[in-house]
Amino acid sequence: MNILIVDDRSENNYLLTSLLKGKDHHVFSAANGEEALEILQNQKVDLIISDILMPVMDGYQLCRKVKTNPKLQKIPFIVYTATYTDPKDEEFAVKISADRFVIKPCDPKKLLRIIEEVMSNSKKTKPVDEKTQPPEEEVLKLYNERLVRKLEKKIEQYNEELKARLEAEEKLKSNLTLLKIAGNSARFGGWSVNLQDNICTWSDAVADIHEMPHGFAPKVEKGISFYAPEWRDKIIQVFSACAEKGIPYDEEMEIITKTGKRVWVRAIGVAEKNENGKIIRVHGSFQDISDKKQKQLALQESEANLRRMKEKLEVQVAEKTKELKERVEELERFHDATIQREFRIKELREEIEKLKN
Repeated sequence: MNILIVDDRSENNYLLTSLLKGKDHHVFSAANGEEALEILQNQKVDLIISDILMPVMDGYQLCRKVKTNPKLQKIPFIVYTATYTDPKDEEFAVKISADRFVIKPCDPKKLLRIIEEVMSNSKKTKPVDEKTQPPEEEVLKLYNERLVRKLEKKIEQYNEELKARLEAEEKLKSNLTLLKIAGNSARFGGWSVNLQDNICTWSDAVADIHEMPHGFAPKVEKGISFYAPEWRDKIIQVFSACAEKGIPYDEEMEIITKTGKRVWVRAIGVAEKNENGKIIRVHGSFQDISDKKQKQLALQESEANLRRMKEKLEVQVAEKTKELKERVEELERFHDATIQREFRIKELREEIEKLKN
């Protein structure tokens, strides 16, 4: 069977074509009613399955032209739509002689059964009698009503979407305000470098850390110049690797602010690529970690002091241990000497006793 599918959405055409070809049907495809009429003039078609909402010529207009054309009116016409779903939409489709009105999505097995029913009924159906067709004025009136109703629904949908979008924007603004407050409190901000013009964009928090005015957008070289001399080679190395090879970095370094104050910062950078894989931007975060660094350095100093105290105590313990050991050895030697002397005295006494006897 030759079936003409009329739908401006290629994915819908593909799915329906695959289903029908799987049942050994030959399928023609058209993106609108005008293309469909051209196919109908040149090809034998046994069934038309058409969407309604399409550019150039919609499904209603196509159905009307098919059913009022003596050469085409015998071809069964199934309206298959996901947008015109109101009962009055179906009433109008029936009014202009559509054979069936089906709402998307429809189970494939059910759709195939509907096609079989429509084709079976078409053999019993008499040709459309032009006398029974509604007058053109009535059709135009009903058609305009459907379009107006559809437009009203679209406006309602648009208003709902607009309301949801405005609510989302308000929520986003609120979140951004909270984020800004949190960023200012935590001395945390963001930055971005457009590699095409080499300009660095700073958030207000980043500008504050550098003690620069809000909106300050330096060249990369100027931004790097804020780093303390001993850290400049490091930031150039990691930024270049990120901009050229996409290697991210996360470093703790010192900058010197506009007023000459040294500030410890944590700088994070990541690369952004376009659809062709080319690196077009480097962006990241920037945070004042001076308090954390001071605590960290204080902790390290305390740990160093503890290590020094421990080492000193270990030396003292070792010296005392050595001294005690030497004293014990001396006592042991004295003890041994005393025992030997007493033993010798005892021997002498025994010898004296023997001599007396």
